[in-house]
Amino acid sequence: MRISIRRILAGKAIALFAIQILCQQTAMAEEETQKTKALADRVRGNVNSQPLRFPNQHWVRGAYYAGLMAMYESTSDRA
Repeated sequence: MRISIRRILAGKAIALFAIQILCQQTAMAEEETQKTKALADRVRGNVNSQPLRFPNQHWVRGAYYAGLMAMYESTSDRA
């Protein structure tokens, strides 16, 4: 069974098109990741610069630390 050159070229064209789309999506995802990390760093800096106005066992502080740990686990950044 012989495969025609047209089919081979069509398959390669489809593969190259798919690779191009996937590379663009990866670059866009990386850009979004950097934006999210920059925002998280701004929030961390703001929260850490303000003195506590309530006891540290307050649920808001717990939610903040849960988010901080989630960001650390996803980025491995010691900021």
